[in-house]
Amino acid sequence: MLTRGDFTEKRDFIRMGVECPTTYQLEGDPNHYLATTLDLSATGIRLMTDNPLSPGTRLTIHLQPEKMIVPPLKAVVEVIRCDSVAQGYDIGANIIEMLPTP
Repeated sequence: MLTRGDFTEKRDFIRMGVECPTTYQLEGDPNHYLATTLDLSATGIRLMTDNPLSPGTRLTIHLQPEKMIVPPLKAVVEVIRCDSVAQGYDIGANIIEMLPTP
């Protein structure tokens, strides 16, 4: 457990807020969909989408940050939660496999 000031991080890896455009593709679906990555850690990612995604769904995601603070990232992730919010769907996912970026 990591402690910073009056906040205790309960995860093993610190999350980094990134807010960058992301595309994703569902397993077996040739279409690409848009999302926004909200935060990222060594083992997980949080996305905002217009579409609900069921826990257990696998996606290939591609982050292409507008600022090079965060390098491009391509990975296979598995949805662990999907919450309906005013802006769409707040998705939490585990990173299963990192893929090479072009």
